[in-house]
Amino acid sequence: MIDTTLFDASGRVTDAIDKTIELAATPSALFDAWTSSEGLRSWLGIRSRIELRIGGAYEWVFMEEAAPGEQGSEGCQILAYVPDEMLAFSWNAPPGIPFARTRRAWCVLTLRPTATGTQLRLQHLGFGTEGDWPMVRPYFDRAWARVLDRLAEHFTPAPPT
Repeated sequence: MIDTTLFDASGRVTDAIDKTIELAATPSALFDAWTSSEGLRSWLGIRSRIELRIGGAYEWVFMEEAAPGEQGSEGCQILAYVPDEMLAFSWNAPPGIPFARTRRAWCVLTLRPTATGTQLRLQHLGFGTEGDWPMVRPYFDRAWARVLDRLAEHFTPAPPT
């Protein structure tokens, strides 16, 4: 079950981080890369717990040696999905931002086919305003750029030899 009390934002939110890239990959390949543990490991190189179902786990493990609760996106869940088109998931702050860590924002990933591959749009929204929430948006503005760079590196065709 999704605990909606963890989300501080509601209604029309206007504070989204909005990142768009185009990749030489199919929507299906990108959807699989984000919605399976094997897919995520293939391009991000980390362990994860992903259960592709509404309310299923969507947990990226960045620091396996850290104490439980401080390893990554523990407790985050899949909120909605349309295969090969859209994925929505809850997301928490890193352990260094403790109050916001106990709360949730959400991310929406949309995939749109193009003539040369797929346009991927990542929106991260629903940030709160209390406590240390103001630190979260700038942190993830940088972090999502790095994540999408890794994804682009993985899906960039190798030059001919």
